[in-house]
Amino acid sequence: MFFVHEHALRSLIGGPRVMNEQLLHLLFMGNRPECAIRVVPISAGAAGMNGGGFLIFGYKEDPSLVYVSHATTSEFLRPTTRWFLTATSSTESLVLPWTEHTPGVAC
Repeated sequence: MFFVHEHALRSLIGGPRVMNEQLLHLLFMGNRPECAIRVVPISAGAAGMNGGGFLIFGYKEDPSLVYVSHATTSEFLRPTTRWFLTATSSTESLVLPWTEHTPGVAC
């Protein structure tokens, strides 16, 4: 599941053509069964921002692993997985309701 803050969808970066291409890419990716994109609304404020992006890798037989990418480095974390799972649950509770046609939001 991918969380995108509504500010990121509404901020014009690179001009209208670039934004159009980026939103179309999200639309196409969001239609793939393995890719769920959820929008954190502006009304969530900073609560929807958990300090940066991360990936959680869940395994059937081994403990989960978290991948965090920073400006100058990236790392895999195992012992702090619980914090990231909690952050994901907290963010998920803030997302806009999923409808096929949410006005003004490209998902």
